[in-house]
This record gives sequence, structure tokens and C-alpha cells, in this order.
Amino acid sequence: MSLNLKCKSVLVVVVFVFGSAVYGQPWAGSGTEGDPYLIYTAEDMQAIGADANYWDAHFKLMSDIDLGAYTGTSFNIIGYYEGWGDPDNEPFTGVFDGGGHTISNFTYELNGIGPVFYIGIGLFRHIEDPNAEIKNLGLIDPNIHNVEGGLCVGSLAGVLVSGTISDCYVEGVSVTGEEGVGGLVGVNGDGSIISNCYSAGSVDGNHSVGGLVAINYGGDISDCYSAGSVTGEIYVGGLVGWNWDDSSISDCYSTCSVTGGGYVGGLVGHNNGSGIVSGSYSSGSVLGNDYVGGLVGLNYGGDIQGCYSTGGVTGNIWVGGLVGENEGGISNSYSEGIVTGGYSVGGLVGSNGHGSSIANCYSQGSVDGNGYVGGLVGSNNGEITNCYSTGSVTGNEDVGGLIGDGSMSSIYVTDSFWDVNSSGQIISDGGEGKTTEQMQDVVTFAVWLCEETEVWTIDDGNDYPRLVWENKPGGLLQDVLYCGGNGTESEPYLIYTANQLNTIGLLECNLDKHFKLMADIDMSEYTGISFNIIGNDVNAFTGVFDGNGHAISNFTYDCNGYHGRGVGLFGYIDDPNAEVKDLGLMESNVNAGDWFFDVGALVGHLENGSINNCYVKGGSLSGRDFVGGLVGMMNKADISNCYSSSSVSGISRIGGLVGGNSGDVSSCYSKASVTGEDYIGGLMGANVGDIMNCYSQGSVSGDSYVGGLVGGNDSEVSDCYSSGSVAGDVNVGGLVGQDYNGDYTGCFWDSDVNPDVNGIGNGDEPNVVGLPTVLMQTESTFTDAGWDFVGEVINGPNDIWDICEGTNYPKLVWSIPAGDFICPDGVNMLDFAILGDAWFSDPNMGNWDPACDISEPNDNIIDGLDLEVFAGNWLEGIQ
Repeated sequence: MSLNLKCKSVLVVVVFVFGSAVYGQPWAGSGTEGDPYLIYTAEDMQAIGADANYWDAHFKLMSDIDLGAYTGTSFNIIGYYEGWGDPDNEPFTGVFDGGGHTISNFTYELNGIGPVFYIGIGLFRHIEDPNAEIKNLGLIDPNIHNVEGGLCVGSLAGVLVSGTISDCYVEGVSVTGEEGVGGLVGVNGDGSIISNCYSAGSVDGNHSVGGLVAINYGGDISDCYSAGSVTGEIYVGGLVGWNWDDSSISDCYSTCSVTGGGYVGGLVGHNNGSGIVSGSYSSGSVLGNDYVGGLVGLNYGGDIQGCYSTGGVTGNIWVGGLVGENEGGISNSYSEGIVTGGYSVGGLVGSNGHGSSIANCYSQGSVDGNGYVGGLVGSNNGEITNCYSTGSVTGNEDVGGLIGDGSMSSIYVTDSFWDVNSSGQIISDGGEGKTTEQMQDVVTFAVWLCEETEVWTIDDGNDYPRLVWENKPGGLLQDVLYCGGNGTESEPYLIYTANQLNTIGLLECNLDKHFKLMADIDMSEYTGISFNIIGNDVNAFTGVFDGNGHAISNFTYDCNGYHGRGVGLFGYIDDPNAEVKDLGLMESNVNAGDWFFDVGALVGHLENGSINNCYVKGGSLSGRDFVGGLVGMMNKADISNCYSSSSVSGISRIGGLVGGNSGDVSSCYSKASVTGEDYIGGLMGANVGDIMNCYSQGSVSGDSYVGGLVGGNDSEVSDCYSSGSVAGDVNVGGLVGQDYNGDYTGCFWDSDVNPDVNGIGNGDEPNVVGLPTVLMQTESTFTDAGWDFVGEVINGPNDIWDICEGTNYPKLVWSIPAGDFICPDGVNMLDFAILGDAWFSDPNMGNWDPACDISEPNDNIIDGLDLEVFAGNWLEGIQ
């Protein structure tokens, strides 16, 4: 430490009586912790510094005292100091408890003695012991004047090498010195602690000048503040002049006006050597020449965390609202003061050096300079992440809304923004300009959740983002964005609005999370390609989306002319545990033109994962190849209990439910109308997977390989049927258009609807049977083939199918709406009569009908809750 060398090489003048007990023991008590020496008068206080033999004892101040009678250098300051680590040092190692009392008018004036440096000046000159402590003491109007020299000067202590000062204060302080001049303490050494203290008054020096502490050299300062004025030449700070060598300042503030030459900061002049400043702020004005910051002048190798500054800052070069020049780390901090300077002038940081970082910060003050002027940073060569600025920015050259000049900003500035309206700037050397409206929209900042989730809050639509610790109105980004949850299985992100749904695809980091839809939503506001498709072939969706029984209506995506694959609400899903469930799409419209592959209203490409209890109802869908009403292409995946009733068109591998299948599809159906050229199927275009317990009823038309259920098949199809019309030119089948090496069990097609085709377009298959409509609507047709129906147990206990004979084809039990009491022919007046007959009954009444207890959970009474469910399904399921 350069100060140590200086301290070791100068003449030391010791101006107090030192030696054996000159006064004897003038105090009551024995000097132990349980029986401290009791200090009542100024003379008692003077006696402590007179005899070093008592400097390891315990003292307690018993009354307020006035030291005004001791002028010049007549007071015996406590402790002897030659220099850092000098063997001749005689420190105070005891405990002084102020007892909540004050010492007023402590004076130590060296003026006129000569051009000599004095080391360690204060009520206590030198304190050094891990157990040494000064506590519960106030100094009123202390005056230490040393115009021509003075090192390590503080009103309470000159040098605190080790020990603790707590719950102490200085009011009306006036301190001057040469180097290491502080309002309370000159130097706070390695391992020493200053806590719950403050200083108010004026502090003046040359090098390392601080409103509370001049130099914090490896010590800890917490819960302290300073007020008044601080003046110096270099390393000048409102609280601490120089903070270095693993020192820490936490939960402190300064309101001092600070004036200096270089390395001037509202809180700290120079923070380096792994020094940490956290949870602190400054609000006074700051004036200097170079390295001038509202909080810290130069941050060199140190860290600034969770801090802010609000005072105006004026300087010449390297001038910033928070930090003049940053050569370390700044995070979770902001500045609001007006900044004025010459070059490298920034709302937050004047210059951000190579290898340095700024993360999760913002600035809102106006910025004016000559060159290299930016709303956040004037000149940049370091990393900037998740930051923004909103203040007006003016200058003459290299002026930017976020960054004035930055040769590496295009590489190192990520996810950062500036307000083009309030800044008056539409360009920046890094970052992205947004309007005020966009800057107050949570969606703009959604990408920040990919870094951390507990940093930012926002009052959406009313204010810019704020740091969590500010406790401003609003909520955490993820709570505003998703209305709650944290993306886990037990606490999924909650989706209530179209805006929230649109955000999922924006955040690659959230594609593995759990989501739950909490309301029916309308996506009409998203047209063209404005919706953020969820997942792609580079960053697939791997999470879980629970539709929770709700529906998404009017999903639109029109990308005609673009090239790629994977178009749908979910573009690409790829994970064995990924799932979309209990979700409906109403009147979706997807146009992928002639260039897109793997197009589905719900999922473009399903690679692994599952889709359960989902549907697509109404709307239209078009693409090139592998186009399906629900899923475009699936591989090693499962689809169950799903249906589609939209209009589907394309060129090849076009299906009412799935375009191309290499997985398992069970208990699904399609009523979609399907058109294309080849491999066109009512349920599936091309199949090399397994299909069981499925059916299709929509019309199908194409050129070749056209099937009522499947266009082209090379795998197992069991317990399936088709009843829609089929039209084509080559290899057209009532069930399958082109068979390669498929295996069929218990399959049927309606020969009345399609009398001129075979069950399979390119051959005969005994297990694919064409029957007239009347037999296709007869239960025994299917139970004799081994289908599992309600009311029979021979074919299995799962009750997969049910039928209203003579009225409808078989239906999947899961698809029969609650309230369809008589038989699965739809919820109609006959069913309403059944409900009416059981109205207001319970299990103890003769007209009780448990089938009518359709509210969930069942409550053993037929009442308005059941009627509400019935009404919601009115006319559902009618063919």
C-alpha cells in the first residue's frame, strides 16, 4: 500500500504525554468487561490517552462531556502509531462503550507547526485488535484541522487496523488533512468492521477523502451513511474515498455533495481490488474532472451490486450517472441523475472497459456531452446484458440512445433496449430501440427471464421495468407475463391471455417448462406471421402444456412464401416427456403455402412426446407435404383421444388428423374434409406406425393413394372404420389407398357411401370389410369382430366404444358429451326430458338417476350444477 510506505518514511511528531501512569488510576471501576472504568468528565477522558497501560481495558462513558477546554494539540488522543505494522505501535485494544452519550467539541489543530505529516489523528489515534471495540458513542462538533499535512485522519479514529466501531456518529464534523481523510475514520483495515454509524459535516483533503471513511482497506462497512460535503483532489467519495483489497460496503448511503479532481464518486471515489459495494446509494451532486460517477468514480476490478444514484453528475471525461469508468462488474443497479460531461459520457456508465460487465441495470437521467455519449454507456468495450435506458441524450459526435460508441457492442450487447421517444435518438451503437409503449410492455422484456426470474418487476402498461429490490408497483416479470407459477410441474406458468400465450415461443429458455391454460382465449389479434410459434427444429418444445379443458380460437398463421418445416401452434416438439393435453383449437387458419413441410394446426412436427385429449374444430389448414388437421408429422410419439373436423389441403401425405405417422395413434377420429395429390387419408396421409380404435367420417379426394382412413399404410391398423366419401384416380380405397405390408384386424368401411372401390386400393384384405350403412350402424357388426363396447365384457373391460343403433356409427366413449343419456346420438330434447325427470332428486328418492349427476365432482343431487353442464353441451355430438 503506497500509504504505508509514506507513513514509514516521514517524521512523526507525537503530541501527547506518553509513558507510565502519569495520572495513576483516576476512574471508578476495575477496567474489566463486567466492571469497566467509568468516564464522567473531560479530565477522565484526557487521562485515558495519557497512559498506554490502560489501552487494553474496558471503559464506559457515563455522561455527556465537553472537550472544548482542550485546544490545539493539548488533548491526549488515544493510541500511538508509527506506521502500518510498525513494532513501536501502541494501539488501543480495549472496549470503549459510549453508553449512548456524546463527546462534544473535540479539537485537534496542527496549523502552523510546520510542513510535517502526522499519522493517525482522531479521538482514537490507533485501534488494533480483533476484540477492540468503540460503540454507542456520538461526537458533536469535532474539529480536526491539519492544513499542511496529515495522514489517516478521522474525527473518531485515525487508523482502525482491526476491531469494530458500531452505533457511533459524528455531527457537525469539520475535518481537513492531506491523505486518508474521513469524517469518522481515516483508515479501516483488513478484517475491521464499521456498522450502524454516520457522519455529518464537511471533510476536506487531497488524496483519499471520504465523508465517513477515507480508505477502506480490506474492512467491512455496513448500515452507515454520510451527509454534508466532501472535497478533495483524487479518490474522493461521499462515503469512502478508496475502497479496495476485498473490502465491502453494504447497505450504506451518502447525501453529500462531492467535489474533486479525479476518481470522484457520490459514494466511493475508487473501488478496486475486488472491492464490493452492495445495497447502497448516493443522492448528492458530484463534480469532478475525470472518472466521475454518481455512485463510484472508477470501478476497477470491483463489483457493484444492487445500488443506485440520483444526484446530478458533472465532469470532463469518463463521466457516468452511476460509475465514471467500469473495469469490473455492475449488476442490478440504476441511476436517475442528470449527467453532463465532455467525452465518454453515459447515463449509467461513462466508459465500460474490455472484460467488464453490466447486467440487469438501467438509467433514466438525461445525458449531455460532446462525444461518445449514450443513454446507458458513453463508450463500450465490455458486456452489457438485460439493460435499458430512457433519458434524453444529446451530443455532437458518436451519440446513441443506449450506447454512444462501442466497437464490440454488436457482439457484447444482448437483450438491451432504449426508448426512442424519450431519448430523442433512433440510433445506437448496440441495443434495440423501442417506443415508450413497447418499453412499458412486459413482452419486450420477456427474454430477460432466460437469465434470471427474480430480478425484475413491471407495472405492465404503466411503467418501465424495475428491479425487485425497489419494491415498486407491479409484479415479477414471470407473474405479469404468465399470471403466476414458476414453470414447474407443481406450479406451472398460468396462461390467461393471447399475449401470454404468444410469449411462450419467444423464450427459448422456457420451452422445457410446464404451462397451464386458465381461460378460453381468442388469438384474432395475431395475423400473418406475428404469432411466436412454440418451438422449432433447432429449439424444440420439450415441456408440458395443459389446456385444462379450455379452447384457443382463431389461431392464424400465414407464411406463404417462406421456406421451412414445423408450422402450427407448436412448431416442433421433441422429448419423450413432452406433452400437450386437454386443449381445443377453434376455427384455426394456417396457410403454409407450397414451401412448408410438417404442418398441423396444433403441432407441425411431433418427434417423441404425446398429445392427449385435444381437438381441432373448424377452420382450414394448408401446406406442402406432411399436413394434418391436428399434427403434420409424428415420429416415436403417441396421440390418443383426439379429433379434427377442419378443412385440410396439401400436396403429399395429407391427413384429416395426421399427415405422416411413425408412432402410435389410438382412440382418435376425424371429420375433416381432406384434399391433395397423393397419399391422402381421412385420418392419416401415410402410416408406418400403429393405429387402433380410430375412425374417419370426412370426405377425402386426391389423385392417387387415396383412402377413407389412410392414404398409404405399412403397419398395423386395428378396430378402425371409415364412412366418408372417397374420390381419386389411382389406388383409391374405402379404408386404405395404398397398402405396402400392413396388418389389419377388425376394420370396416361403408360400401353404400363408396360402392365403386375396394377396402384397399391396390388389393383385397379379408380383415378390411365393406358393409352397407345399416350394418355399419349395428353393434354386433363390431362386437363380433372383437371391439370393446359399453355393456359387454367378452371383448374387454375398457368400454372404448358405444353406439346408437340405426342412428349413428360407433363412437368413442370419451367423445360422448355429458348429458347424452339415451344413446350416443347427441344432447337433445330427449336427453333434456331424462334430466327433467330426475330434477332435484337424490339417492333416497324414487326418481333418482345417477347418470344425470354430471357435474364434477358428483354431489349426489340433480340440480343447477348438472343443468349448467348439460346446457354447455347442448346439441353437441349430433351427427
